[in-house]
Amino acid sequence: MASKKIKVLHTVLNLGFAGLERVVTELSMATDKDIYDVEVCCFQRKGYFADILEKSGVTVSLIPRKESGTDWSLPRKLAKFAKDKEVQVLHCHTGTFWFSALAGKLGRIPALIYTEHGRFLVEPFVRLAEDFVSARLADKSIAVSAELESYMVEKVKFPAKKMAVILNGVNTMTFLPGPKPENLLQEFKLSPKTKILGCVASFNTVKDHATMLDVFKIIKEEYDDIALLLVGDGMLRDKIEAKIESLGLGDSVIMTGKRKDVQDLLRLMDVFLLFSLSEGTSMSIAEAMASGLPAVVTNVGGNPSLVDNDVNGILVETKQPRNMAKAVLSLILDEKRMAEFSSAAVEKVKRAYSVDVMARQYSDVYMEILNKKGALS
Repeated sequence: MASKKIKVLHTVLNLGFAGLERVVTELSMATDKDIYDVEVCCFQRKGYFADILEKSGVTVSLIPRKESGTDWSLPRKLAKFAKDKEVQVLHCHTGTFWFSALAGKLGRIPALIYTEHGRFLVEPFVRLAEDFVSARLADKSIAVSAELESYMVEKVKFPAKKMAVILNGVNTMTFLPGPKPENLLQEFKLSPKTKILGCVASFNTVKDHATMLDVFKIIKEEYDDIALLLVGDGMLRDKIEAKIESLGLGDSVIMTGKRKDVQDLLRLMDVFLLFSLSEGTSMSIAEAMASGLPAVVTNVGGNPSLVDNDVNGILVETKQPRNMAKAVLSLILDEKRMAEFSSAAVEKVKRAYSVDVMARQYSDVYMEILNKKGALS
């Protein structure tokens, strides 16, 4: 008779269309089904990726958190839910650490794992305090980049001996190089000869689309047959639209909104841009690189781990439009260099950022903790 599978429960706020949520989705589907039985639990709502997970056979549940105030009933509800499911590994992700850590202890779950996907530019004191306590309840805390690990240890005081780094993984069967899709060229009324710069990111302060528009304005003065494709949505959309209008870029900037065909939109682009003020390991950059795009990105967070400067992309400093524009122009004016960067980007992702590599590394962490606790005997 086959031995019982190890039950893993991921906790997330939701499974909406964003980077963290994509990572949890890919990890859940890539985890070895012969060894593990994986489920996901949301605290706010399910969202776009829930349908994908459920179609792949991964159960997604919802334990609603109160909209306002501190929901002290949530740890008890989660502990009971996990106990009823016989969960052995409670794997919580950014936004769910505090309540999941409490639930893990209340439910006496053998392994409590946390993955930090990124920090705020300004850290709320409450979050710092909760993370300080939660990190001591967790068996292992994972950072998605070496830079983020250093920040967690030095600034948030996570115990260094309980830390590890596991890089986010990309599904290289979905994100891969290919010709520009004819249907998208037609949809956006673009010529195949037009150079297309692109960005996939939520419209928020951290992603700094405002600087990107300043950069694009400078580039347009030097290279006319060019377009900027902004994929995403968010609370700053109105401000971004107003800036596009004020800069006179309305004919050259395409805002797609949220899309389900990101892999095709990436193939439409020639160069990927991300001028974030802060990052963990950006799934957007990794997916772009897997799609064969040279990337021009800011030298922050986990970006330098992904982009090897002048090998598969270019690193630039934040909020320096002139230098950023110069970097982008140096690529689009040199087809040979772009092709070299493209090949190097694909190779880098396959070697270090694939979903399979990520899933194996998390499995090693699960087994290490369960063996240490004697939970596999």
